[in-house]
Amino acid sequence: MDEREALLRLGGNRALYDRLLRQFLTLESLPGQISEALAAGERSTAERLAHSLKGAAAGIGAGTLARVARELEQAVREGAPCEELRTRLQSSLEAVLRHVRATLPPEEVLPSAPPAADVVERMDGYLRDFDVAAGETLQAHRDYFRELLGADFESFEKQVSGYDFGEARATLARRTGP
Repeated sequence: MDEREALLRLGGNRALYDRLLRQFLTLESLPGQISEALAAGERSTAERLAHSLKGAAAGIGAGTLARVARELEQAVREGAPCEELRTRLQSSLEAVLRHVRATLPPEEVLPSAPPAADVVERMDGYLRDFDVAAGETLQAHRDYFRELLGADFESFEKQVSGYDFGEARATLARRTGP
């Protein structure tokens, strides 16, 4: 990992970099989700997931992982065999996750939860911008979203974890208004 390069791109903002690292930890299940999408014939979903991982990896300076994710994204798009690339992706992701967990400073105690409107507004922004922070926000405010969304919560959670941010945003809007 090229932490120095990532920090340079972030203007030296260490707090932001640590936040990106914490968000990156939520991507651990992506290789499995990609495999499931491919097995179900959902190539566009698999391609989108590989693309998301590519961007997240590049953002934290995990160049090797970003390259493998890019190769997988391209192979999926072209309908090429992907098994070897999926194996490389899993291995590379595991190495990056080990590194991140070993180097990430302990998490600080967060202040009390922000007002509900702020949480919904932030979530909507993350979904609109296809930002992986949506998953972190959902986990941090899980009980609130469960109460807010009621019967739609499970669908919303699945949409967010599957990076189907357009549908997740529509689900959120149905319960909170435009």
